[in-house]
Amino acid sequence: MLRRITDTERGLKSLTQKQESFEKDFEQNRMEWHQYVKDQDVEVAEMKANFKKQCNFLVAHNADIMRDIRRDYHLEIASVQEMRKDIADTMKRVAQTCDDTEEKLDKERFRIDRIQKEVKQEIREIAKTQLADRGKHDQNMQQVRTDLDEEREKNAPVRAQMDSVSKLTGLLLEGCRV
Repeated sequence: MLRRITDTERGLKSLTQKQESFEKDFEQNRMEWHQYVKDQDVEVAEMKANFKKQCNFLVAHNADIMRDIRRDYHLEIASVQEMRKDIADTMKRVAQTCDDTEEKLDKERFRIDRIQKEVKQEIREIAKTQLADRGKHDQNMQQVRTDLDEEREKNAPVRAQMDSVSKLTGLLLEGCRV
């Protein structure tokens, strides 16, 4: 029994040492845990501060961008308004030019129509004159032909005589040569 007591005492000592070692480790782990929690709290606080700072930078950056967008938008609106005004002015000028051109074309059309009527009338008169002249020329040509035929008939015996005289002269010349 003594032995059991000794074994129990030894087991108790061993357990006591283990318990003390465990308590020591537990205390050390608890201290490390508290230190870890403190470190994490510090890191979380730093991270929150950093996030807040980054958030402020982002808000400021977005505000700058929005200001630039607003400025660009106002410039674009002003540009579009100016362009609309220019387009309206151009359309007025084009409409005025078209009206002026239409008026000029109407005047020119009336003038050309009048000239065309005069030219047609002159062409008709010239055609009548040509027709009358052609009739006169045809009569004159007929008269000339008749006169030529008469002249040929009158000159036919003279020609025949001339031919005979030519032949005789040719024979005489030929005879002289021989």
